[in-house]
Amino acid sequence: LLSRRQRQMCIRDRNKGDTLDDKFEKMTGAKRTTFRVISAVIFLLLIALAVFGTDAIMNLIKGFFG
Repeated sequence: LLSRRQRQMCIRDRNKGDTLDDKFEKMTGAKRTTFRVISAVIFLLLIALAVFGTDAIMNLIKGFFG
């Protein structure tokens, strides 16, 4: 397995000097926190959608038999 430094050297050679770290801007603390909060909210919304969607489908199926 390659260390992080070795991977960066391989990537730098392939990209003519630029590493992946050079291509992305550093995130400030506020930006990182905002991104984490928004990601958590989206994750919870997806979980809620799955739960309520499953509940609606089960009620539909129960309606056919009951």
